[in-house]
Amino acid sequence: MSNKGVATHNLLAANYKFGDVTLYGGWTSSKATGVNGAAAGGATSSVDARSWNVALKWQATSTIAVMANVLRSDDKLVADQDRSLNSLGLDYSLSKRTVAYARWEGGDNDKSATTGSTGGKFNRTAVGLRHSF
Repeated sequence: MSNKGVATHNLLAANYKFGDVTLYGGWTSSKATGVNGAAAGGATSSVDARSWNVALKWQATSTIAVMANVLRSDDKLVADQDRSLNSLGLDYSLSKRTVAYARWEGGDNDKSATTGSTGGKFNRTAVGLRHSF
């Protein structure tokens, strides 16, 4: 099966640190038509979406970092499956390579008026330990 589709992805991102605060920003654009997707059983699919992201990290102390993030995605197709994500995080450095973390995320996977969609509002919480080798 030949894949004659065209996909274009654009990304622009930057961050700026001033003192103990780092500000992050990003913008993406994705457009694809007639792409055969293995995940979709080889069916052709189309994508036309834009998204933006703003995040902030505050290094409160040498061991504690507080983070916040806002992301919005605008689906330009007829289905209009817009998405949103808001999140908060906390990192506590136990050592140079080990961090205890807590995260909360809330959002909406499908803000469209389409009935029968598999999206919807969600809330997630994660607590864990991360070690770098």
